[in-house]
Amino acid sequence: MRVSSSRQGFIAAAFVALGIFSARAMANTITLAPNDPIHIPDESQPRIVNNAPTVAFGPDSWQNVANSPGAKKVNAYVTPTELFGHTVKISDVSSISYYTKAPAGQENWFLNIYTDSFVGGDGGTFFGHRFFNSDYTGYASNATWHNNSVGLMKRSSGVGPFSAQTLTNWKASFGSEFIKFFSPQTNSSLNGNNAQIDGLVVTLTNSEVGSVNFAGVAAPLPAAGWMGICLLAGIAAMRGLHRGRRQIA
Repeated sequence: MRVSSSRQGFIAAAFVALGIFSARAMANTITLAPNDPIHIPDESQPRIVNNAPTVAFGPDSWQNVANSPGAKKVNAYVTPTELFGHTVKISDVSSISYYTKAPAGQENWFLNIYTDSFVGGDGGTFFGHRFFNSDYTGYASNATWHNNSVGLMKRSSGVGPFSAQTLTNWKASFGSEFIKFFSPQTNSSLNGNNAQIDGLVVTLTNSEVGSVNFAGVAAPLPAAGWMGICLLAGIAAMRGLHRGRRQIA
């Protein structure tokens, strides 16, 4: 995903505003809704399905866009500050898991992780490196909820080819980089399908746990004032973000 320098400013403003206020109202679980312009600033909104893997992440979940010629994909972006109230390095990550449910033969959601931009990075001023959990293609597709533990990460930006790495090796190679976004996504080349996602859980080495509930309605916001600021910033980001449909690799 490529964005111009002027548009990157809009995106940065949205998440700076969000980060300032989420740090004050920090909770272990955040709830995302499909019409959220901050967390879903580009591509398509997910569909909502009235079932969930557990009561904790109920009563609903997200589903990819319906299959049709030229259908887009779903991208969502969550910052470490929202989940933990502070910055997070790759070396701080202990484990990552999330629930998926897909009909037989259909591909599941994957997780992109973007790091902060740096001189010589792959994504200009938008990100430094981009990675995805390359083992997601092995997640079960049998119309049943499964809790998947991310075991392999693979760089998907820059000039490759790159090899998949275990979390331990990934942390050893890129551990000093700060994570910018945890980004659940679907594959643009599918033109939509019926795969579902819920309950993203990130655990840090200090035992902090942050989770994301993918819902039909967002949880109540702590103050109307910061809701307005975040929505305005998010709308600016949504209008300015490049709508590319580039695949993960």
